Amino acid sequence: MSTPVESTFTFYGNEKIRELEKEIIRRFKNDFDKNTDSSGTYSFDKNAERYSAVTRILYGMSKGDEFDGGELLGAHGCWYFGSTHKLEFESKNIAPEKLQDHIAKCASIIDPDVVVQMDYKDNNPHLIGTRIVCFDKLLGFIEHKEEEELSYSWSCDIDDIDDVLEEETDLSRDDIMSFQEMDERIEDLRETCIEEFNSISGRNIEFIEIDR
Repeated sequence: MSTPVESTFTFYGNEKIRELEKEIIRRFKNDFDKNTDSSGTYSFDKNAERYSAVTRILYGMSKGDEFDGGELLGAHGCWYFGSTHKLEFESKNIAPEKLQDHIAKCASIIDPDVVVQMDYKDNNPHLIGTRIVCFDKLLGFIEHKEEEELSYSWSCDIDDIDDVLEEETDLSRDDIMSFQEMDERIEDLRETCIEEFNSISGRNIEFIEIDR
């Protein structure tokens, strides 16, 4: 059984890169809206459009073109689901690292110093991670990744932990992760990844809050 993984992309670069990010999101949103009915529900009768959007928009392929998702994207399924504040995709089981590389390499034509960050988590979440990459004409891809598998069996608001322990007598405090603790772990992982990437790449990107 596949597990959905949500990946959020952050672009670091000049004004042209910020415009590129907006244009990519706009194209995906327009494509998504064409396959959404009047009630706002996505039409799953048009799965071919849904699942080919990434390759059509970012690789210039046609809807019917065959490809190896693992080789091309780094994931065997990858699709856009309507976000407009950030470029976000959902994939199966793992984050689409090769798609991230493709975006970084193409964007480097506009801004040689562009950096693309991908923050990802599965839908539990038990897997969280951040990967940052840039493309250098001489050195190729420069990247760093921080990833962690969280271990817990129950999640709740931090103020509800005592109530959960009282009601679920089989649980201990180590079995519970609050939403706030989870957010802190994700943010700590991102900050560590940014620091390490800056160290190995000589770049100086700064931490940006991601709205959730």
